[in-house]
Amino acid sequence: RENVFVNDHSLTLIDFDDCGVGYRWLDLGTVLYHCLDEPAYLDIRAALIAGYGSTCTIKAPEIDTFILARKLASVGWAASRLPPESPLHALRIAGAVRWTKWCMA
Repeated sequence: RENVFVNDHSLTLIDFDDCGVGYRWLDLGTVLYHCLDEPAYLDIRAALIAGYGSTCTIKAPEIDTFILARKLASVGWAASRLPPESPLHALRIAGAVRWTKWCMA
């Protein structure tokens, strides 16, 4: 959502480094990754699945797997770009572990 600019009645999309040619559910996992801390997360996920599901079959557990893939990619992104002492490493790793436990529950 932070990569959509609203100007009057038009939208401009920027920053496409997290999407591209590949497995489409990974893109959906990336969208939801950025909504995980929203109080209405489950409603957001249900709406995305319902909307996308109007054109193909998609299930929440499958999307959750791709959210995990995005979380793990985020750990790798931080590891390759930030200094070792950055507190972001622990935050990203903890988030991936927490999401893995949530998926397994």
